[in-house]
Amino acid sequence: MQNRTVKKQSHKNIPSAEKRIGPNGEKGYVHNPKFSFQDLDLNSTNINHNVLCKDLNEFEEIASYRIKKQIQSDYDVSRKKISIFCAVYTYSKHKDFTKAIQETWGKKCDGLLFASDISDFESGHVHLPSNSIYGFSYKGIIQKLRVMYSYVYDNFLNDYDYFHFVGDDAYLIMENLRYFLTSKKVQMWEDRKDRYLIAGFWMSFGKMKPKDFFLAGGSGYTLSRKALKEYVEGPLQNCSIEKEGSQEDVFFTNCVKEYMTKEFIFTGDEDGSQRYHQAPLYAPLRNSVVRKSIQNMQKLTNISLILSKNDVNVISNTTIAFHQHKHPDELRRLELIFYGNYRHVCDL
Repeated sequence: MQNRTVKKQSHKNIPSAEKRIGPNGEKGYVHNPKFSFQDLDLNSTNINHNVLCKDLNEFEEIASYRIKKQIQSDYDVSRKKISIFCAVYTYSKHKDFTKAIQETWGKKCDGLLFASDISDFESGHVHLPSNSIYGFSYKGIIQKLRVMYSYVYDNFLNDYDYFHFVGDDAYLIMENLRYFLTSKKVQMWEDRKDRYLIAGFWMSFGKMKPKDFFLAGGSGYTLSRKALKEYVEGPLQNCSIEKEGSQEDVFFTNCVKEYMTKEFIFTGDEDGSQRYHQAPLYAPLRNSVVRKSIQNMQKLTNISLILSKNDVNVISNTTIAFHQHKHPDELRRLELIFYGNYRHVCDL
């Protein structure tokens, strides 16, 4: 790792701090990462019970039982003293999604950011403008993530051990993320000076060779403090800094490979089952690209996992993230399945 630092608020192609406008119109706004969370309110008139109480399919029954049992058995281990900052990209029209995150997995983060187009105390959204010609739209997401990295680096780098960057349509099992990050595998990886903990799902598609994978943004990626520091001080300042588009995960991975390392920690478990998922619990293999990516992983890791069309074994007992939820009550549904009494609530 090179010995260098970046002066705060002076990143390349990142708006100055005064461009961030707070809830009361203040310039240079920095939010409170420990803003109050919310209790799960199943009596709200906004709850869609058809989504919340959708029947469990056989796939979900088996997988959720194993995951729930693992969460309970590893509860003490998962509470080891590491701190995790969760950085969520969103926008003002998705306050219903971020409210669901506050009620569910978000309150288990040690620090939380909702990077948005507004700052608002009630929702916790934080105004983080970028220099993208596409503004806050999906096509501007590469620049939006660049701003998120720099904002977290400037204000919270030394306050947390790990940082998870993800969108607002994902659900995280924080106990399992802590369990993974406190594992011997991760600690041994981090102990090497020439390695960086950058964890996620190894996605590849089309004619991409297995080694050309990128970390899929759907389930997000987890960086150690050392990795985030090196990324901001290196690739963020030097790698295609005016790049535009929606494929922030491809861009991020390529910049890491060019300026930092080509080595990424394998996030599947010892059986090859996956922890970071690009689809929901009820259909983790519905995307053929995901299946192909797992097959490519096997070629790189020599870990074999035979996949049938709907093989529950693709889901690790220590799963960390699911993605692609189209309704906020899907997040609440998972919260009930893993931690509450889904049967009781939905049979009333």
